[in-house]
Amino acid sequence: VVSDILKTAPDTGIVAIKVMGDDGEGRPSDIIKGLHEVATLKRRGMNITTVNMSLGGDLIPGLASKDNPIDQAVNKLHDLGIAVVAAAGNSGHAAATIGSPAEASGAIAVGSVLDPSTISVFSSGGPTVDGNVKPDFDAPGEFIKGWSVPYSELYKVGGVVQALRDMSGARLKMLLTAKPQLANALKLPPDLATKSAGAVEETVKS
Repeated sequence: VVSDILKTAPDTGIVAIKVMGDDGEGRPSDIIKGLHEVATLKRRGMNITTVNMSLGGDLIPGLASKDNPIDQAVNKLHDLGIAVVAAAGNSGHAAATIGSPAEASGAIAVGSVLDPSTISVFSSGGPTVDGNVKPDFDAPGEFIKGWSVPYSELYKVGGVVQALRDMSGARLKMLLTAKPQLANALKLPPDLATKSAGAVEETVKS
């Protein structure tokens, strides 16, 4: 997501606030804490203009957006002059399938398209349960290349990873023998270069 943002706006400063676990799951309370942290940073003078939320929750039957605490936190950021951009969701084209936070009146809900004439089959549809017309925009949302910010750290790391994948075990063994500091940088066993070429290849590539 960050690499995609930097492709579009390469001079943008990024503030990362983690609200989801490494498994991609998260609790509503953590999302709310993250949004409150943005508000705190803004009030302290940090020049935050936009929040990106590439996440979404399921619709909660009977819960209006105005009563949803995540949506309330989004609307408070909107009132502070921060644009909150949120994924419309992945629930398909059926009406009223856009959930929180994209359903919030203060959020800019973005649906996904495969190409200029094809809405992604998974992209959620509006209007919202509250009757708001959403999504506000559609944008490319499939097959986005995440390594392609030229000369960024991710770009450089991606090149190194690919180069290592393309090497044979014997070539990797020679490389680690010539550059023992590489094993440390890659968090590999310090004595790996003394192992067989097959063992070196299996360890490095896994």
